[in-house]
Amino acid sequence: MNGIESIDKEESKKEQAKFKISFISSDESDHEIDAETLGRSLQDLTKLVRNSLKSIQGEESRAKINVAAHEPGSFVVDFIAYLDAGGIEALRTVGILAPTAAVTAPSLITLLLRLNKRKVETVVEKDNGKTFIIADDHEEIDVTPEVAKLVENYSVRKNLEEFILKPMENPIIEKVVIKDTNIRADGENEEFFAEFTKDKRAMFVAPPKKDLTLYSEKVHRENIEFTVISFEKVTGWSIKLDDKTINVKINDSEFWTRIASKREEFKKGQIFEVDLKTVISNTNGSEATKYSIEKVH
Repeated sequence: MNGIESIDKEESKKEQAKFKISFISSDESDHEIDAETLGRSLQDLTKLVRNSLKSIQGEESRAKINVAAHEPGSFVVDFIAYLDAGGIEALRTVGILAPTAAVTAPSLITLLLRLNKRKVETVVEKDNGKTFIIADDHEEIDVTPEVAKLVENYSVRKNLEEFILKPMENPIIEKVVIKDTNIRADGENEEFFAEFTKDKRAMFVAPPKKDLTLYSEKVHRENIEFTVISFEKVTGWSIKLDDKTINVKINDSEFWTRIASKREEFKKGQIFEVDLKTVISNTNGSEATKYSIEKVH
């Protein structure tokens, strides 16, 4: 008994989210679903929630997903999720729960619907706080940093794919519906739901791991010393920064003009104030860093 009481106390301290998954059949008289199909779908949903929270909140994030009840006569499953602080907001970011009225940026699910099978080429995070994705047709779409994390997280994308696609491999399942069943502050039920039909399945197929690259871009004012100079091309330059020597490109056209007109002098040990751009690309955990000087003051 004490063990059950301690579990209840732990759950009472966590955020609680309620939602419902419906498996809509083409045959209204058929109220059965293959146990293996249902079991896999529930497992994939649990993985989707847990991996999404870890991606947004960190590896220590925890979530417990309970099945509350089955509605008789339909393929409907009610869930109660017990989440660490911030977990409800994370589920809104995925698109499982209704967004707040103030949110205009897309959730992961609405972003994938907007992309409509287009690939995400890159995710760019700038130091001014702006985050956007670039589709394979070069369209830029503003997103939150949290959605950016989910888009480039292969586990999350694969969990979402399996959760949506696997049930619809059953020929009688026409669509899967997620409905937010929480009570709003005004006492009314949420009317939000996300619907996945067979014609939308391709929009949620996870891309190969190698196709997901996150770019983090920052520009900082730094004091540097040039250690290797190349007057003939933008590459081939090296600088000393914080006792490290790094290779850089020179993208400052005015600086090149001063060099061409011999108005820029270089002396050993001379310190230059520059705007240094750092671009970090991360593909499947493998990072590469490139530096460029955007402005020499």
